[in-house]
Amino acid sequence: MGEARQAADYLRRANIVVGIPGGRDAGAVRATRHAAAHGLWRYFPHETAAIAAGGADTGLSHAGGESLERRYPCLHMGTRAGSADIARSRDFRLIFELAEAVHARAVVILDPESGIAATENVEALLRPVLLGSYDLAAPRYPGGPCEGLIPALFLYPLGRALYGAFPRNPAGPDFGASARLARRLAAFEWDTGAGPVWPEIAASTAAAAEGFRVAETCLERRPAPRYGAREAMERAAAASFALMARYESVWPRRTSGDAMEVFGQPEPAARGGSEDAPAGRWEEAFRTAREEMGPVWAEILDPETAARVRGGGSGAMWMTDGLWARLVFEFALAHRQRAFTGSWIPAAIAPLYLARAAAFARACEADSDVEERIERGRAMFEAVKPGAAARWPGCTAAPMRRGFGGMQTTED
Repeated sequence: MGEARQAADYLRRANIVVGIPGGRDAGAVRATRHAAAHGLWRYFPHETAAIAAGGADTGLSHAGGESLERRYPCLHMGTRAGSADIARSRDFRLIFELAEAVHARAVVILDPESGIAATENVEALLRPVLLGSYDLAAPRYPGGPCEGLIPALFLYPLGRALYGAFPRNPAGPDFGASARLARRLAAFEWDTGAGPVWPEIAASTAAAAEGFRVAETCLERRPAPRYGAREAMERAAAASFALMARYESVWPRRTSGDAMEVFGQPEPAARGGSEDAPAGRWEEAFRTAREEMGPVWAEILDPETAARVRGGGSGAMWMTDGLWARLVFEFALAHRQRAFTGSWIPAAIAPLYLARAAAFARACEADSDVEERIERGRAMFEAVKPGAAARWPGCTAAPMRRGFGGMQTTED
């Protein structure tokens, strides 16, 4: 908190704090910072504000500049040592500590590579917080049927089943937060014991699990993926399963909530397939991994579930909504029981996600309604959840058994 207090002494007070965690491209961070200043001036001209940007200079220092940047001082958070997740988690903590220290009414976190889009994103993400009394304004991105599949097929259906109200893009690098949520995130423990969690997923989960008011706001541009599909799924699974354990006193008793309020007009996902759809590559990656991961899956999964995975054909259409939901909860249970150490659980589920993504992409080639398919998958997670809760350590007096036994879904 020392760095944030030092900066607060310099700033005195700022109603809005714009946070730009360190990015890979220093030039992009500068462009985003400049665009954010334009957004503050255009849409919130009567509010005092400060910008905290990572990946520049050393330590937390004070930077002036031309006109707008003199009006909105920039605090350079410096380049953080360690992995990307460690560095981003430290940036997040410092941004929220700064917001608390200067008594900010709202915080907006921006993708460090958003560039000129930051001008409009500042307004879109702050308005639900400042004028709508929401604590979290999560991003809603446009995209085709094969874009953003980890949120659509894993993060969103799992989070909605566990915590009720949950955003469609909980890993999105753009979001707005109220002063109340900022205070909570300033004290949040970003490290799970096995390393820091994906900070955007952690922030969204904390807001949903702890009863903060959550809304979504439509943005015009989907950010470029930070990781490849397999690595991203490993990171998303590691974060989600660790947070399930942290909030295990909450989610088994939480009922599913209604869809949350959306600010702006969501752009429906495009129908039909794409010539660039990587379904074939995902199927091949799964078939290659099946030989290596088969023994691991046999240790993690219920025997019936493992048999269905082993018996999957050369394509991916055998990976149904119900089977995928069962797989996710069985992996989460294995993670909670520490069936394997280190990163084995996230690494083992990633190839199965590729099969699920391939099946979804193939289905979309038939010109299906993408939104309807996403919601059907979400409903399966909700159907499977009670069986998972019954097997979760501490949630039942029944003896623990590996897997989910006779748990069934209507699809099965």
